[in-house]
Amino acid sequence: MTDLESLDEDELYSLLGTALLGEGYDFGPSDGAEYAEFARRWLKDRFNVIQQQICGRREIQVLRGTVESNFATEVATLTDFLAGVYGKPPASIIAVILARRGLNSLCPEGNSSDPDEDDADDANDGSCPDR
Repeated sequence: MTDLESLDEDELYSLLGTALLGEGYDFGPSDGAEYAEFARRWLKDRFNVIQQQICGRREIQVLRGTVESNFATEVATLTDFLAGVYGKPPASIIAVILARRGLNSLCPEGNSSDPDEDDADDANDGSCPDR
């Protein structure tokens, strides 16, 4: 995770795009911008579903209730959940991106779902569950 923390946002998105698409996609090694753009769209398309699934989790609510933020703990907690849905490498990158935004920004008051109603299929296809 330490390596990911040192990357800027563009580098994180480029790495996420590479993890999602693989090196063989029609982009050359110098086309990090295309990977980054793909990853930005990919995360934007899934953001609401990820947000709904994460914000209602007890672990996230506990972290949001602490006075001091612990970036490493937030990333680890987010990675644990996301890894089950997206796999370990993308989950770690997504977790760093989301943790940088901050849990209170990711999960504003009143925006939570029931953690017992996890639906990984919705997270994979980008569709939003009915409320």
